[in-house]
Formats: sequence, structure tokens, C-alpha cells
Amino acid sequence: MIRFPRRCRPWARVCLCLVLLNYPYRFVDGYAPHQSSAWLLLAWGGFLKRFSSSGLRAAILTTLVLVIAGLVEARENRAFFGAAYR
Repeated sequence: MIRFPRRCRPWARVCLCLVLLNYPYRFVDGYAPHQSSAWLLLAWGGFLKRFSSSGLRAAILTTLVLVIAGLVEARENRAFFGAAYR
């Protein structure tokens, strides 16, 4: 059983429980679309929790990296599957 500090907020407990429950599935297919959207939402959620210039830069960088990864993936799929992919 996990013991939380007394001052730990309830939402932090819920987040930790969700992370621990989903841990076995998180790294099964790391490049699946739902994994990318989860990272994107995590990045922007972290920025919106506490506004800062470094947080904004990190959220924008995360978004750019995920968009580029999606474009590269789409190009590779078009090259591999051809017209069937479209």
C-alpha cells in the first residue's frame, strides 16, 4: 500500500494512482496516437497549472516535437502502404 504525506493534495493522490495503474500499458506501444495526445495534454496541463516562460517554452517544444513526429510517421506510412494509406 502506498502511503502519502498528510499534506499531499487529493488530486495528487489520484494522479499518482492513475500513473501506477497504467504503468504496464504506458510503454507497450509508446508511439500510439493516444500516447502522443497524453504527452501533449500533460505538457499543456503542466503549463496551465503554473504559468511561466520556461513552462510555455516546454509546452511549445513538446507540441512541435509531437507534430513533427506525426508528420514523419505519416510520410513513412505513405511510403510503405502507398495509395492504401490515403
